[in-house]
Amino acid sequence: MTTIAFATDCHHSTLAADDRLAVRRLEGAGVRVEAVVWNDERVRWSSFDAVIIRSTWDYHLQAHAFKRWLSRLRAAGVPVWNSPAIIGWNMDKGYLEHLSRAGISVVPTVRISLADVVPLRSVLKRHGWSRAVVKPSVSASAYDTWQTTTELAAFGDARVAVMLEHSDVLVQPFIEAIEQGEWSLVFLGGEFSHAVIKRTAKDDFRVQRECGGSAERAVPRGELIEFGRRVLACAPDATLYARVDACVVDNKPMVMELELIEPSLFLDLDGGAPQRFAEAILARVEDVRCQMLDVGDCPPLRNSG
Repeated sequence: MTTIAFATDCHHSTLAADDRLAVRRLEGAGVRVEAVVWNDERVRWSSFDAVIIRSTWDYHLQAHAFKRWLSRLRAAGVPVWNSPAIIGWNMDKGYLEHLSRAGISVVPTVRISLADVVPLRSVLKRHGWSRAVVKPSVSASAYDTWQTTTELAAFGDARVAVMLEHSDVLVQPFIEAIEQGEWSLVFLGGEFSHAVIKRTAKDDFRVQRECGGSAERAVPRGELIEFGRRVLACAPDATLYARVDACVVDNKPMVMELELIEPSLFLDLDGGAPQRFAEAILARVEDVRCQMLDVGDCPPLRNSG
């Protein structure tokens, strides 16, 4: 029987509710799925036919250890999706600069490092931003993400100094369009699957569910989907799953984040999405199996259990 690990973290050691919807489809195809904590030293990863990175929501707190774990999986020849190449590229939000150089509209971003410490007030005044968002360059789930203004920026310099002990710091203008909602375009197996609009909680600027934000199914216009495809084409490798988060500013889409490591895929908001995710996983595993057998046409994986 084919066995797949859904990688989790120690605080979310069981399958996320969203992922369980896809797991039921995989199990129906004769595939066994286990939730496995990524940094559990007792795990024999080579026993799995593939590892799917899902709810490793503490990776940003142990970034170096997370990269070492991915290197061990790669050295052991274990298929990992999304691939270590993608994850390494996507872990630091410096990928936004890569997207910008490729001609993609992204949220303007100023990077502060230990080698180039700049007062927040100077950054805001130089760029004409009256309100800004500050975040670590390596972070997830709005971790240590906060707002400031030109009037309050000087009080944030001490906090930035503490953040710089762990990673570079990014400063971005507050995008007012987010108050009308942020689009999340979900791609499964490289193909557009579905979309949601995320909205902030009252008196907050964050759209994440854990921060009180909400999400609802929505149908994007064709040009927004095409924008998402262009963004995804900039990734360094093919993706099993991807989420393009964007706001529409002056009638044009702008990337806020490209989520390729462990994003919520909002499978619960689209009835067909769990099956599409399961089929994308099955296709990847079947491709690997055929490569190992070195044959052109393999018997379908779903009949092998």
